[in-house]
Amino acid sequence: MKILLYFSFLMFLVSCSDSKKSKFSAFDVKNNEGTTIMSMGDDGTITFPTEEDVKVTLNENYELLDDEGKVRIKLNGEGMLVTEDGENIGNVSESGEIDFGTGVTMKWSENGELMKGNEATGIMIEPNNSNSYRAASILMNLYFMASEGMESEELESSNDSILVENPQDTTVVELEED
Repeated sequence: MKILLYFSFLMFLVSCSDSKKSKFSAFDVKNNEGTTIMSMGDDGTITFPTEEDVKVTLNENYELLDDEGKVRIKLNGEGMLVTEDGENIGNVSESGEIDFGTGVTMKWSENGELMKGNEATGIMIEPNNSNSYRAASILMNLYFMASEGMESEELESSNDSILVENPQDTTVVELEED
């Protein structure tokens, strides 16, 4: 009887600890050279190897928080990414498909590569876990959006493409409608 009570208590503790686990799994997003362009930990902490001073977190409600805990961008119930000012900056489905609102959509392939239609972008998620696609897509949407506002030495953009450059790789992601 004591063993049964002990076992029941142990199972209760295990089930409680599992319910507190984050719904995120740690992942890295890498370019076609294998260089990490961003990482997310199990707790939603996001790091950018080239931007060590940037400290942001994606919480379990898909809200992007700054280092002071202020919500800057959130995914609403309809899958729209909305800024703190209420501006829609794109849509991200539960499966991680990104819709920029321009007729351009991107999604993760079965092997973890970000695809524009049937075209490979060279951007990979590692480890490849479909449970991470939505979080990774939110970050990629923000990454592409941020790349449009950066200095021209780092990134150049036009209406139909985004050129992402770093010393190890140059990745061009065409954003024109198919």
